[in-house]
Amino acid sequence: MLLGQILATVERHPDPLGLLGEDLDIVTLAQAGAAAERAGLSLGGYLQAAVASFLASASEEEWAQLVSRLQDGRCGPGACLDLMLRRHLRGEAGRGCVC
Repeated sequence: MLLGQILATVERHPDPLGLLGEDLDIVTLAQAGAAAERAGLSLGGYLQAAVASFLASASEEEWAQLVSRLQDGRCGPGACLDLMLRRHLRGEAGRGCVC
C-alpha cells in the first residue's frame, strides 16, 4: 500500500483505530487513551492528530525510516499508523521519536 493511500484511509475511515489491528500493543493503546482523554479527543481523533503531527513535523530521518519500511514491505497500514502514534506519544512526553 502506498503512503498516500494509508493517509487517505485514515482521513475517511469511520474508526481509524480499527486500521491498526494487531499492530498496536496494549501499552500503546492505554497511553493513547489517556493522552486522548487529556486532550479531550476520541481515540480516533487522537490518531488523526498523530498523523497530522507526523506530516507537519517529522524529520527527514523519520520520513526515510517510514518510507524504507513501506518499500521493504515491513510496514503495513497498521504498523505505519502505529509508528506515527508512538512518535506522537513520545513527543508529548518530551522524548522525541521512537522510530
